[in-house]
Amino acid sequence: MAARANPSSVVLASLERFRGLLEDRFGARLREVVLFGSRARGDAHEESDVDVLVVIDALTPEERRVVVDLSYDVDFAGPWLGISPLAYSTQQACELRQRERRLFLDIDREGVRV
Repeated sequence: MAARANPSSVVLASLERFRGLLEDRFGARLREVVLFGSRARGDAHEESDVDVLVVIDALTPEERRVVVDLSYDVDFAGPWLGISPLAYSTQQACELRQRERRLFLDIDREGVRV
């Protein structure tokens, strides 16, 4: 996974806080946190959100909501960046990668691991 641009230190600091909250909640089940999209490519504008792939072993629908809630916690603590997590179970992520879904091809090519 190679990044084309260096995300801002503000974005990376917020994503490190987000990852810390995810690690506290999910522990060793947390497999991936990857910044993707315009912020990873370096073509974001001022109002661009922060797209983040989150992969967690055996993720339930209720836990998917927890991931979104944790992203809001980071945003509300400031600065507001509009963290937009896409949360998948490890199995779902593997299946989508095997089917060569465009989103995962882009994430694997352009993403920045956090």
